[in-house]
Amino acid sequence: MSAAVSGVGRLKNWEKLAFGLRTSVLGGIGHWDTHGDWQAYRPNYNDVEWRSELWGLVGLHRKVSLFFRVPWSMNYRRAGDLVDVGGFVSDVQLGGRFEILSIGELIHVPAIALNLSVSAPAGRSTEQTTHVLAADVTGRGAWVLNAGLTFEKTFYPGFLRWDTGVQIPLPQYREDLKQHQRFGLSWINTFSGGVEIGSVLVLAASFRVLWEDNLRFDEQVQENSYRLDLGLGLSAAWAFTPHWTIVGSLDTGLFASQLGHNQPGRLTCTLNLRYGYF
Repeated sequence: MSAAVSGVGRLKNWEKLAFGLRTSVLGGIGHWDTHGDWQAYRPNYNDVEWRSELWGLVGLHRKVSLFFRVPWSMNYRRAGDLVDVGGFVSDVQLGGRFEILSIGELIHVPAIALNLSVSAPAGRSTEQTTHVLAADVTGRGAWVLNAGLTFEKTFYPGFLRWDTGVQIPLPQYREDLKQHQRFGLSWINTFSGGVEIGSVLVLAASFRVLWEDNLRFDEQVQENSYRLDLGLGLSAAWAFTPHWTIVGSLDTGLFASQLGHNQPGRLTCTLNLRYGYF
């Protein structure tokens, strides 16, 4: 039921591989400052991103699969009479999923999967920008190691799922600053649940929390630079043929003070077209 509801997801039991194209429009509403205060954008400022992503998931064994993500971003920013447009490939990701316990393997125990991946800095980072409003920035410029666990319990016609994981950015040398920079370690949690309607439609809701530690330059902590991002999401997955699924989702931040920190506040609309081969 939850195989195609969010992200790359997982293979269905009978599938050998899956791939798809995801496209999102992210509209900026405002931002949280270094004190956690919410600041709505003024009417003369706009920040919109169009993000598309090609992804694939290949089964190597009943419990082992590999996945990849290749994203592309286009940004539009306007500040008064100044308009900036730019785009480039974003940071790519390659990883694997290892099922410790598959769904249904033990009736009263949730399924457990280990997810390991690495993100490569293929995008254009902030220090590489050549645009006045940095609309050509599409990545963070650092290699990132990712590790996480997925716990999922199904009870027809519904499911509950918890995704928890850490992101470990590796140090990068900033030529413009002549210093080594290291983003803080991140802890990400997403709690979701859904229900299957008939045999072709799944509706789901989610709540996510991201916390990222302070930025460091030459291992000197930059105080009050940590990030906090909270959000709610709704999604619907429609399997209109046995092979093809289309997923629509809406994600929003919680636009109030102290519900974010050093983070843009965005409303995100996403469409994902998925093909499963079996």
